[in-house]
Amino acid sequence: MALLSVSLFAHSTAALCVPSEPYVDCNFHALSSPHWPALSGDAPALTAAWKAAVAQTPEYPEGRFAGEGLVITATKLDLVNVPVLLTTLQSEGFDLPVEIWYSGDVSPDVMTSLLTSYSKLVIKNVANYASDDDLRSTETSQGEHVFQAKPIAILHSSFEEVLFLDADNIPMANPAALFRSAQYQTTGALFWPDFWRTATGNPIWSILGVSSQGQEQESGQIFVDKRRAWKALNLAFFFAKDSTFQKMINGDKEAFRLAFLATGTPFAMVGTPVAAAGAETDSGGFCGHTMVQHDPESGAPLFLHHNSLKHGAAVTWQVMKAVPAGKGFSVVPLPPATINGEPVSCLDLAGADVIITPEPFSAFETTFAKLQAAADPALKRVSQNEFTSVSLATARKLLQGNGSATVPPSSPGVCPSGANYCYSSGGSILTCCLTSCSGVYASLDPAVDAVQFCNAFGGGVDYGGTPVGTTPSPSTLVAGVPPTGGVCLPGFFNQPCFPAGGTGPAICCPSAFYQCAGTDGPTPFCQPV
Repeated sequence: MALLSVSLFAHSTAALCVPSEPYVDCNFHALSSPHWPALSGDAPALTAAWKAAVAQTPEYPEGRFAGEGLVITATKLDLVNVPVLLTTLQSEGFDLPVEIWYSGDVSPDVMTSLLTSYSKLVIKNVANYASDDDLRSTETSQGEHVFQAKPIAILHSSFEEVLFLDADNIPMANPAALFRSAQYQTTGALFWPDFWRTATGNPIWSILGVSSQGQEQESGQIFVDKRRAWKALNLAFFFAKDSTFQKMINGDKEAFRLAFLATGTPFAMVGTPVAAAGAETDSGGFCGHTMVQHDPESGAPLFLHHNSLKHGAAVTWQVMKAVPAGKGFSVVPLPPATINGEPVSCLDLAGADVIITPEPFSAFETTFAKLQAAADPALKRVSQNEFTSVSLATARKLLQGNGSATVPPSSPGVCPSGANYCYSSGGSILTCCLTSCSGVYASLDPAVDAVQFCNAFGGGVDYGGTPVGTTPSPSTLVAGVPPTGGVCLPGFFNQPCFPAGGTGPAICCPSAFYQCAGTDGPTPFCQPV
């Protein structure tokens, strides 16, 4: 494997969104901080609300839970990785029972594929354990999320002691041994740090009555004894589902840590800082696509929380960037990149104390790549299609200037004067661009059509624009559009179809792939060639 050039590791810089607080997540801060003055004014009521939630926590259900086990939450985005994760765990000697908790619809063939991947596997639907109100999505800096699924799965799993893993998180050694670690045995909860810290100006600190402290939690892996942490886990569920508290709490990850702090429930935070592993992009830049978490006792890399696994991308770990405990660093969010032809979410880790390690997991990567290549193609397609949708939503949030190059049609099939006509791959969806057509397509439903986007003014693609169907319902392939002012306008639908004896077109067909038919009657139509 060729190593990245030194130029890829030039230290990146990023403006601070909070002066003197370099570890604040600026995406979350930009979305949430405008609400904080009003929330500060409501602090007494909000304090009373979370304390009431704790007071209403049901008693720990004696006899309902037993033993140790693994809990995984998954959506269509993650399905491709579940068999890979389970096979990897088995190869490492892991033999605890496993529960997969899924959200959304899962087809019978997908269910069968999952069940055959591990002998001690049970699959549960999150919706069977919570009301619709409890599963409402929350708008975040990364799009809409249902953060409640994770605490629901942990609380309602059949295990008393839970190892939780995100479906895109791969252990490089048997993680079950950590149930015997000193930190877990002492506290009953083992957490890992994120890159970020919650801003000191966030009113959540005064509302909870605790001081601003420590790194945020990265909840891709959690060890917890439910008996010892019952009230804290129920409060984490309350924080995750409450839209008001989510204006101050960065997703499910901080819901856990802050709930433990608020209730005075002990936990141990692993002392080794999170590292970033990544690879060279197709355009020659660096993309940190994996969070590397460490063994609490040896300090060795243990968990690879790999965002690209959500859609089965065959990316590599060419480099790891790590920082010793107590040293400073900067986290630089980057626009999504392409590696081996696959779209990947990226960040960079920079600073004078950053340690760069080439090919950090080469032996593990070889084994893992073989397992990933053998993943069920049907699962991979499901995950890739979902990833396309999620990636576009993320891009709209993260990239500046989105939407500025895209304007809505003035009427179905007609762009405003001066705008360029940019059609989807099958012609059913029209995007009106103030710039040129990008030639970049993204299929939100590959059975229908692939949307084309405009070029952005500052370069790149304007993912923030909202393409509008050429008819009121673009859910099926549109073969033609009505004429405008008695004529077929320039663009994709420029082929006029006249009724028998008519002097003007009754319908305008695409310039390619279709021809006029039924012209011997009063209602001609567009017919595939």
